[in-house]
Amino acid sequence: MQQKVRNILIDINGCLQGPTPVELHEALPELWRLIQLTNGGSFLIGACSGRELPYVRGVLHLLGSPNGWSIYESGLGIFHVQSETWIENLRITTEVRQVFQQELSARVKRILARYPGMVRPYKGNELHIALEMTTKATFSVEQFAERVQEELQDLLNQGLVVLHHSTDTVDLTTPGIDKGAGVLQVQDVTGIPKEETLGIGDTNGDIPMLSLVGFVGCPANSSASCKALVESKGGFVSQYSHAKGVVDCINHFLEAAT
Repeated sequence: MQQKVRNILIDINGCLQGPTPVELHEALPELWRLIQLTNGGSFLIGACSGRELPYVRGVLHLLGSPNGWSIYESGLGIFHVQSETWIENLRITTEVRQVFQQELSARVKRILARYPGMVRPYKGNELHIALEMTTKATFSVEQFAERVQEELQDLLNQGLVVLHHSTDTVDLTTPGIDKGAGVLQVQDVTGIPKEETLGIGDTNGDIPMLSLVGFVGCPANSSASCKALVESKGGFVSQYSHAKGVVDCINHFLEAAT
């Protein structure tokens, strides 16, 4: 018997949220309809984000408080909005916290001092560090990622930090903690195998999630590497961008199962 999608994990920035509020607002009616289906027990929907817990919580309430577990801060933990329950990933050790809160924090301050006004730290993350480029930046996110890598090469070589980037942000995360680790944590809590989970992402930061789940999709605005992975797994690349593309992906797999 063909497997059906029983759980859906959706990236927020770049997928649900686009460059302006319009992208999400236009898709909200259909997203609400799908979430009402999930609250009826047909399947689960949750977010899979690099953003902090309060941010993810706010987006979930906007969407209608879906009944699934969501991954926050790139795998730091998972959150269930209806029960207001969160569970931190057990792989976060005291040593890891010390590296991020002491050594890495000092290094990041030096990096920011080199690019005044062009890069800013994202506020709110409990542990992981996100360095956002501003409109004043005179270099690409790829170039900035290379510069950060040079500054942190010793920590990267020791396996104490992991570096990746999205369309406008360089993310510094903990080893062994990524969106893939979050997928496994959601699997443990829900009992739904990752093979029955649909992951929707748009950048390299989503690849750990997309590599693990059984069903994959991405909106039209996704990176080339993300689209390549989705296509290699027989997934679905929407012709629509952002939230409209997310809805298109979900409907594609739900219709395929009927």
